[in-house]
Amino acid sequence: MGYGWLNLGSILLGIIALAVSFRGIAAEKKWKPRLAVSAAACAAAIGLQALYRMHQVSIGDWAGLADTEGLAEMASVFLLALTVLINLIMVRIHRSVRQ
Repeated sequence: MGYGWLNLGSILLGIIALAVSFRGIAAEKKWKPRLAVSAAACAAAIGLQALYRMHQVSIGDWAGLADTEGLAEMASVFLLALTVLINLIMVRIHRSVRQ
């Protein structure tokens, strides 16, 4: 299978991070575990991307690294920013409901 699973895993974990965040907004209870799962999935997705970059460097795939580096960085920043934003909204909603 090679190292392609790192990219696939990163995409799946990114989708999970966002889905859990959106689901946490709608949840009335158990939103704190969803917050933790969302943050962990986001971190794992970005970590898998970093591992794939390390693999590309170790095999000397400079052309592949140069071709995809900009998009991978933008996707990681987008995932992180969106996950943090949605999680902050989730915390704000649930804190205001509790008070």
